[in-house]
Amino acid sequence: MTTGHGTVSLTGTVLPSEPYAFPVPATSTGNGSTTTVDGSVITSETALNPDDSRLSGPVEVTRGFGGIQLWTALDAAVTPRGDGTARDAAAWFKIDVGGQRVAQQGYVTARKANLLYPAIGAPQFGSQEMVFTITSSRINPSAAFTTLAPAGSPR
Repeated sequence: MTTGHGTVSLTGTVLPSEPYAFPVPATSTGNGSTTTVDGSVITSETALNPDDSRLSGPVEVTRGFGGIQLWTALDAAVTPRGDGTARDAAAWFKIDVGGQRVAQQGYVTARKANLLYPAIGAPQFGSQEMVFTITSSRINPSAAFTTLAPAGSPR
């Protein structure tokens, strides 16, 4: 509270969602070697620790015909059909605040690559975008993005 008097009360509701698996170490281009640069030792990592499974910030807020929606994303492990190997993906959620439900959700994956630390941007009009780090045995950790279709489903 910035002015006046009163008591702040926070409430919450648990919403069911799609299955979740904690992220796995993400394959990287490193080979385990070390190099010293200006007195600092740098290790060429063979795998990156995703080490964070919180919903990422910022949480985007949109207002539409259905009222207020919150958009957010987090790391999750997936095992794509026919692959057999778990890797990191970006799980995204559109939460209908008034209806107290997950209105839409999904995963963004990349073939033979890991996606880490996703964040979503949801403008009032137009497509939603997601940014993340992509890495694999052939891709140095790099910034990447994708666009979600206006209905909230990945294109």
